[in-house]
Amino acid sequence: MFKKRLVAVTAMVLALIMVPAKPASAASVVSGAAITVKSANDINESSYTPVNAKKLTSSYKKKLKKQRKNTIRVTKGNYKTRVKKEQNALIDITWQQLKANSQVKISEKSFDLMCRVVQCEAGNVKYSTKEMTAEVIVNRARSYKKSSDQVNKALTAKHQFSVVRMSRIHTNDINGETVNACKDALLKNSHPKNLKYFRAGYYFSWAKPYKHSDGTYFSLA
Repeated sequence: MFKKRLVAVTAMVLALIMVPAKPASAASVVSGAAITVKSANDINESSYTPVNAKKLTSSYKKKLKKQRKNTIRVTKGNYKTRVKKEQNALIDITWQQLKANSQVKISEKSFDLMCRVVQCEAGNVKYSTKEMTAEVIVNRARSYKKSSDQVNKALTAKHQFSVVRMSRIHTNDINGETVNACKDALLKNSHPKNLKYFRAGYYFSWAKPYKHSDGTYFSLA
Protein backbone atom coordinates (compact mmCIF):
# COMPACT_ATOMS: atom_id res chain seq x y z
CA MET A 1 0.00 0.00 0.00
CA PHE A 2 2.81 2.38 0.95
CA LYS A 3 4.58 1.68 -2.34
CA LYS A 4 1.39 2.39 -4.33
CA ARG A 5 0.94 5.76 -2.55
CA LEU A 6 4.59 6.64 -3.18
CA VAL A 7 4.21 5.86 -6.88
CA ALA A 8 1.02 7.97 -7.08
CA VAL A 9 2.64 10.97 -5.36
CA THR A 10 5.71 10.69 -7.57
CA ALA A 11 3.50 10.65 -10.68
CA MET A 12 1.69 13.81 -9.53
CA VAL A 13 4.98 15.63 -8.91
CA LEU A 14 6.29 14.64 -12.33
CA ALA A 15 3.04 15.79 -13.94
CA LEU A 16 3.38 19.22 -12.33
CA ILE A 17 6.97 19.51 -13.46
CA MET A 18 6.04 18.60 -17.03
CA VAL A 19 3.32 21.31 -17.27
CA PRO A 20 4.66 24.00 -19.66
CA ALA A 21 5.48 27.22 -17.87
CA LYS A 22 3.45 30.30 -18.88
CA PRO A 23 5.39 32.96 -20.77
CA ALA A 24 6.52 35.80 -18.53
CA SER A 25 3.88 38.53 -18.57
CA ALA A 26 4.31 42.25 -17.85
CA ALA A 27 3.56 41.54 -14.19
CA SER A 28 6.05 39.64 -12.02
CA VAL A 29 5.94 38.92 -8.30
CA VAL A 30 8.99 39.70 -6.19
CA SER A 31 8.78 39.28 -2.40
CA GLY A 32 5.00 39.27 -2.68
CA ALA A 33 4.82 42.59 -4.56
CA ALA A 34 3.62 42.81 -8.17
CA ILE A 35 5.93 44.77 -10.47
CA THR A 36 4.46 45.94 -13.79
CA VAL A 37 6.84 46.47 -16.67
CA LYS A 38 5.46 48.79 -19.34
CA SER A 39 6.45 48.62 -22.96
CA ALA A 40 6.82 51.72 -25.13
CA ASN A 41 3.32 51.10 -26.54
CA ASP A 42 1.81 51.21 -23.04
CA ILE A 43 3.06 54.74 -22.29
CA ASN A 44 0.22 57.21 -21.84
CA GLU A 45 0.64 59.61 -24.73
CA SER A 46 -1.42 62.26 -22.92
CA SER A 47 0.81 62.45 -19.84
CA TYR A 48 3.01 65.37 -21.01
CA THR A 49 2.44 68.71 -19.27
CA PRO A 50 2.97 71.66 -21.67
CA VAL A 51 5.24 74.50 -20.61
CA ASN A 52 4.11 78.10 -20.25
CA ALA A 53 6.14 79.91 -22.91
CA LYS A 54 5.93 83.18 -20.97
CA LYS A 55 7.11 81.66 -17.68
CA LEU A 56 9.88 79.21 -18.46
CA THR A 57 11.78 77.47 -15.70
CA SER A 58 15.54 77.97 -15.46
CA SER A 59 16.14 74.30 -16.33
CA TYR A 60 14.02 74.60 -19.48
CA LYS A 61 15.87 77.76 -20.50
CA LYS A 62 19.16 75.86 -20.21
CA LYS A 63 17.82 73.14 -22.48
CA LEU A 64 16.68 75.74 -25.01
CA LYS A 65 20.09 77.39 -24.94
CA LYS A 66 21.69 74.07 -25.74
CA GLN A 67 19.26 73.44 -28.59
CA ARG A 68 19.89 76.90 -30.04
CA LYS A 69 23.41 75.68 -30.83
CA ASN A 70 22.01 72.57 -32.47
CA THR A 71 22.02 73.52 -36.16
CA ILE A 72 19.84 71.41 -38.45
CA ARG A 73 20.87 71.67 -42.08
CA VAL A 74 18.11 72.29 -44.63
CA THR A 75 18.51 71.29 -48.29
CA LYS A 76 16.07 70.07 -50.92
CA GLY A 77 17.40 66.53 -50.63
CA ASN A 78 17.87 65.93 -46.90
CA TYR A 79 14.23 65.71 -45.76
CA LYS A 80 14.50 62.36 -43.94
CA THR A 81 17.74 63.30 -42.21
CA ARG A 82 16.51 66.67 -40.92
CA VAL A 83 13.14 65.27 -39.79
CA LYS A 84 14.98 62.74 -37.65
CA LYS A 85 17.15 65.53 -36.21
CA GLU A 86 14.10 67.70 -35.55
CA GLN A 87 12.45 64.89 -33.60
CA ASN A 88 15.65 64.23 -31.65
CA ALA A 89 15.79 67.94 -30.74
CA LEU A 90 12.41 67.88 -28.97
CA ILE A 91 12.76 68.64 -25.26
CA ASP A 92 11.12 66.28 -22.74
CA ILE A 93 8.73 64.76 -25.29
CA THR A 94 8.69 62.34 -28.21
CA TRP A 95 7.27 63.04 -31.64
CA GLN A 96 4.46 60.55 -30.94
CA GLN A 97 3.52 62.42 -27.76
CA LEU A 98 3.66 65.77 -29.54
CA LYS A 99 1.36 64.57 -32.30
CA ALA A 100 -1.07 63.05 -29.78
CA ASN A 101 -1.17 66.20 -27.63
CA SER A 102 -1.11 68.85 -30.37
CA GLN A 103 -3.96 71.37 -30.31
CA VAL A 104 -4.34 70.95 -34.08
CA LYS A 105 -3.79 68.05 -36.45
CA ILE A 106 -0.28 67.81 -37.79
CA SER A 107 2.00 65.43 -39.69
CA GLU A 108 5.77 64.95 -39.75
CA LYS A 109 5.91 66.78 -43.06
CA SER A 110 3.92 69.81 -41.90
CA PHE A 111 5.87 70.02 -38.63
CA ASP A 112 9.08 70.19 -40.65
CA LEU A 113 7.55 72.92 -42.83
CA MET A 114 6.32 74.79 -39.75
CA CYS A 115 9.83 74.81 -38.27
CA ARG A 116 11.28 76.14 -41.52
CA VAL A 117 8.59 78.83 -41.89
CA VAL A 118 9.14 80.08 -38.33
CA GLN A 119 12.91 80.19 -38.86
CA CYS A 120 12.52 82.10 -42.14
CA GLU A 121 9.85 84.51 -40.87
CA ALA A 122 11.29 85.23 -37.42
CA GLY A 123 15.00 84.74 -38.08
CA ASN A 124 17.68 84.17 -35.44
CA VAL A 125 15.74 85.92 -32.70
CA LYS A 126 14.94 85.00 -29.12
CA TYR A 127 12.76 82.02 -28.29
CA SER A 128 9.70 84.08 -27.26
CA THR A 129 9.49 85.74 -30.69
CA LYS A 130 9.76 82.39 -32.45
CA GLU A 131 7.11 80.92 -30.18
CA MET A 132 4.65 83.77 -30.90
CA THR A 133 5.27 83.34 -34.62
CA ALA A 134 4.49 79.64 -34.24
CA GLU A 135 1.32 80.44 -32.29
CA VAL A 136 0.04 82.52 -35.20
CA ILE A 137 0.33 79.40 -37.37
CA VAL A 138 -1.47 77.28 -34.78
CA ASN A 139 -4.28 79.82 -34.39
CA ARG A 140 -4.80 80.00 -38.13
CA ALA A 141 -4.76 76.21 -38.36
CA ARG A 142 -7.78 76.04 -36.04
CA SER A 143 -9.93 77.29 -38.93
CA TYR A 144 -9.40 74.05 -40.86
CA LYS A 145 -11.26 71.71 -38.50
CA LYS A 146 -12.21 69.20 -41.18
CA SER A 147 -8.67 68.78 -42.46
CA SER A 148 -6.55 65.77 -41.48
CA ASP A 149 -3.52 68.08 -41.44
CA GLN A 150 -4.63 71.51 -40.24
CA VAL A 151 -1.11 72.92 -40.03
CA ASN A 152 -0.39 72.09 -43.65
CA LYS A 153 -3.64 73.78 -44.70
CA ALA A 154 -2.74 76.94 -42.81
CA LEU A 155 0.81 77.10 -44.14
CA THR A 156 -0.06 76.48 -47.78
CA ALA A 157 -3.19 78.67 -47.95
CA LYS A 158 -3.12 81.35 -50.66
CA HIS A 159 -1.88 84.81 -49.74
CA GLN A 160 -0.79 83.71 -46.24
CA PHE A 161 2.80 82.58 -45.65
CA SER A 162 4.50 83.68 -48.87
CA VAL A 163 7.85 82.29 -47.72
CA VAL A 164 6.49 78.78 -48.36
CA ARG A 165 6.81 79.48 -52.08
CA MET A 166 10.23 81.13 -51.87
CA SER A 167 13.47 79.30 -52.64
CA ARG A 168 15.05 80.15 -49.29
CA ILE A 169 12.58 77.84 -47.53
CA HIS A 170 14.75 74.99 -48.93
CA THR A 171 18.12 76.43 -47.90
CA ASN A 172 17.60 78.31 -44.63
CA ASP A 173 18.98 76.18 -41.77
CA ILE A 174 16.98 75.89 -38.56
CA ASN A 175 18.04 75.02 -35.01
CA GLY A 176 16.72 73.00 -32.10
CA GLU A 177 15.36 76.08 -30.33
CA THR A 178 13.09 76.83 -33.30
CA VAL A 179 11.89 73.22 -33.25
CA ASN A 180 10.89 73.57 -29.59
CA ALA A 181 9.26 76.96 -30.11
CA CYS A 182 6.99 75.23 -32.63
CA LYS A 183 6.46 72.30 -30.28
CA ASP A 184 5.46 74.55 -27.37
CA ALA A 185 3.05 76.56 -29.52
CA LEU A 186 1.38 73.37 -30.73
CA LEU A 187 0.91 72.08 -27.20
CA LYS A 188 -0.30 75.21 -25.40
CA ASN A 189 -1.32 78.80 -26.10
CA SER A 190 0.59 81.32 -24.02
CA HIS A 191 -0.98 84.24 -25.92
CA PRO A 192 -4.57 84.96 -27.07
CA LYS A 193 -6.04 82.49 -29.53
CA ASN A 194 -6.98 85.36 -31.84
CA LEU A 195 -3.28 86.22 -32.30
CA LYS A 196 -3.29 85.71 -36.08
CA TYR A 197 -1.07 88.27 -37.77
CA PHE A 198 2.51 89.48 -37.78
CA ARG A 199 4.73 91.58 -40.00
CA ALA A 200 8.07 93.32 -39.84
CA GLY A 201 8.40 97.01 -39.02
CA TYR A 202 4.90 98.02 -37.97
CA TYR A 203 1.39 96.85 -37.12
CA PHE A 204 -1.26 96.18 -39.73
CA SER A 205 -3.61 99.19 -39.78
CA TRP A 206 -6.70 96.98 -39.93
CA ALA A 207 -5.83 94.67 -37.00
CA LYS A 208 -5.62 95.15 -33.25
CA PRO A 209 -2.01 95.71 -32.09
CA TYR A 210 -0.84 93.17 -29.53
CA LYS A 211 2.93 93.17 -29.07
CA HIS A 212 6.17 93.76 -30.95
CA SER A 213 9.31 91.74 -30.41
CA ASP A 214 12.64 91.68 -32.25
CA GLY A 215 11.25 93.88 -35.00
CA THR A 216 8.17 91.72 -35.58
CA TYR A 217 4.76 93.27 -34.86
CA PHE A 218 2.00 90.89 -33.76
CA SER A 219 -1.69 91.70 -34.06
CA LEU A 220 -5.03 90.22 -32.98
CA ALA A 221 -7.95 89.42 -35.28
